[in-house]
Amino acid sequence: MSVRPFARALLVSLALLTPVAVRAQVRLEVTPYFASYYSTIDLRFVDASNVERQAAGPGAGATVTWRFNNIWAVEGQTAVIQSGVMVKNTGFVNFEPPTEGRLTLTSARLLFQPRRTNLYVMAGVGRVTRSGAAWDVQGFDGLTSTAMIVGFGVRTRVSPTWGFRLGTEMHLYDTNIDGASAYYDARQQRDVLVTIGVPIPLIGR
Repeated sequence: MSVRPFARALLVSLALLTPVAVRAQVRLEVTPYFASYYSTIDLRFVDASNVERQAAGPGAGATVTWRFNNIWAVEGQTAVIQSGVMVKNTGFVNFEPPTEGRLTLTSARLLFQPRRTNLYVMAGVGRVTRSGAAWDVQGFDGLTSTAMIVGFGVRTRVSPTWGFRLGTEMHLYDTNIDGASAYYDARQQRDVLVTIGVPIPLIGR
């Protein structure tokens, strides 16, 4: 499943909502957060003894939220995840990939939070970039992918000035790490990111 039609539809929706946001009272907040990353799909799978997978790992990031009413908001988010490659008997005699690596996740999303509830859902588009020693290999050119993002969570205030936010989101994207090479096939990745942070108001409350 390609993410490009979804990305175009979301960008059109954001463009249509922007004039409403400009006329409304601006409420801006930033949420620094800690994150846990989990991959649910193997990078390469031949059999039970020939597997590569992006390793689960910790990370940190921040979300900037622009709320133009009590229900809708637009967001920008970035996160850096420490995630190497788990290898089990690749069988590739001349290549043993290092385990060190990073994922950089950036996205724009539309958030919906129904009235009188702390729950929210969101959808967006973004980019996933692999870097670090695990991917510093000649011929590995497909290290950046366009992602579709969906998620949900809880955002609540403990007092008028601070609260917390807990979220779970899935990043869906196509990969073709080494192009026409037969080692990594084109695959669709499904990565899960769990975040917890503290929203900090910058403008409005």
